[in-house]
Amino acid sequence: YEEKLLTISNINSYIVRREYLYNLAKNYEDSGNTIYDFVDYLNEIFENDYELKFNTNSSDSNSVRIMTIHKSKGLEFPICYFAEFSNRFNLSELREKILFDNKYGIVLPYVNEYYKDTILKTLIKKNTRREEISEKIRLLYVALTRAREKMIIVIPKIEEEMEVFDMVDEMVREKYNSFLSIIQSVYSKFLKYTKEVEIIGDRSYQNTTSNEIRLDSSDEKIIVNEINVDTNILEEVHYSKDKLRLITKDEKNIMDFGSRVHEILELIDFNNYNLDLFDVDDSIKNKINNFVHSDFMKDKLNLNMYKEYEFLYYEDNTLSHGIIDLLLEDNDKMIIVDYKLKNIDDEAYDKQLNGYRKFIENKTNKKTYCYLYSILDERVREV
Repeated sequence: YEEKLLTISNINSYIVRREYLYNLAKNYEDSGNTIYDFVDYLNEIFENDYELKFNTNSSDSNSVRIMTIHKSKGLEFPICYFAEFSNRFNLSELREKILFDNKYGIVLPYVNEYYKDTILKTLIKKNTRREEISEKIRLLYVALTRAREKMIIVIPKIEEEMEVFDMVDEMVREKYNSFLSIIQSVYSKFLKYTKEVEIIGDRSYQNTTSNEIRLDSSDEKIIVNEINVDTNILEEVHYSKDKLRLITKDEKNIMDFGSRVHEILELIDFNNYNLDLFDVDDSIKNKINNFVHSDFMKDKLNLNMYKEYEFLYYEDNTLSHGIIDLLLEDNDKMIIVDYKLKNIDDEAYDKQLNGYRKFIENKTNKKTYCYLYSILDERVREV
């Protein structure tokens, strides 16, 4: 089916449909239904002319995001590159003379003329190493499952691969010291998918050592002219509202709620997201869905989106800084959306967004429209 998609136009739209049907079938199966129940379900949809609605994003940004594995949790991308797998795991704590264990507390070595590990310390080190390797295997699984369509792992050429049957031998797993060693232990399983490529470019720097770098001596005097620079104090401006007071516990809970909603709005793809990936309750899910599917956003989902757009620039000896929550780009205009917890009628917010507007219009030469969105009230106000 995927190979046939390459022969038609509008591939992205069909891929979204495929993902939708797959998720539909998966959810149906998770509910305890069989394949025959699912066929009956599809027949019912067809016979009653029900409409299956889903969004396709026709304006994917032509960009690459670089992040750590931990930062990628909960996110998905069409293509993922993985590099630096040869970096060794940090197991330096196991080489310490004194260890701490949650069960046995402080574990000391045996000392006479030399330091020697006790049986207890040896067993704890072995167990800690196993737990650490298990965690790294789970972390690798998280990384590789971020790719929806293709994963590309960039590693050095492996000359000798181990033969793997149903399970990698325990002795081999205990010697894992990097993601590369994990890949190497199962290399034969995906040997047919590997491709050897040549790195293009001059790599002579790899053979350079400190002994090869020499400086010729010279009797020529170097004249250094001191430069006098006039120092002026620059005014620093930030567009965020200043607020300094003690808050109550209830206020803090509400602020934490708003921060969580804000965080998820930053992470998800508005056109294709799954809130079940986040550990949040229904109240937060409702806030996310109500914003994404609001009348305000319904005609903006296909625009180019930039989230947490940070800017910094100097003008008239003034340093200006700000972070735009959501920046939307249309052919002839820019749209700024700033999330607020509740009150969006404060004049200080007008000053903030007018500062954002000035920077964006100077940068893009496009008419810029600014909006404030109240997370709690689900209300929009144009500035």
